[in-house]
Amino acid sequence: MKFFTLSLPSHQPPFFRFPQLMISSDAISLVSLMLAKARSFDRYLVH
Repeated sequence: MKFFTLSLPSHQPPFFRFPQLMISSDAISLVSLMLAKARSFDRYLVH
């Protein structure tokens, strides 16, 4: 079994950590894509 946990920036609380939750590869791809977009958008806002 592979566990998937999102590595968030240190200033964010670990809301998205589910060490006991098994996520399908499609869900992982979708979450990764959304997280990447959120990070780029966050960088755009913070500058």
